[in-house]
Formats: sequence, C-alpha cells, structure tokens
Amino acid sequence: MFLQLNYSAYRYWVYIALAVLVLLHLWAAYNVVKSPVARRLKTLWVSLIVLFPLLGFFNWYVMGPRAEHVAKQS
Repeated sequence: MFLQLNYSAYRYWVYIALAVLVLLHLWAAYNVVKSPVARRLKTLWVSLIVLFPLLGFFNWYVMGPRAEHVAKQS
C-alpha cells in the first residue's frame, strides 16, 4: 500500500476538536443565559444550540451578539 496512515494518531485530534466544540457551546449558552433578552428568546437560543450543534452555534455567533450590539447603538 502506497500510503499507510496511523489512525490512532488522528484520534487525539478528534478529541481535541470535540473538546473545543463543547467549550464553544458552553460559552455560547453562558452568554445567552446572561444576556438581557426575554426568557423566551433565551430558551429558543439554548435549544437551537443544543439541538443543532454546529448550525445552532454558528447562527448564534452570527445573529446573537450582533443583534445585541446593533440594539445598543440605536
């Protein structure tokens, strides 16, 4: 075989990536809970983050803090 890969070495990178993903989700959930928006919106954001891990975090990162920042400027 031309290319032999040691998959056990990549296992640690997967663990690191999963740990980073979990930390990002915890950070996002903490910021949602501490935000001054209505409880209904907090519940919606946390459920999106939990039910759709990558899509929920990405949507919160793009729409959540910016909407809060724009509201403060108005």
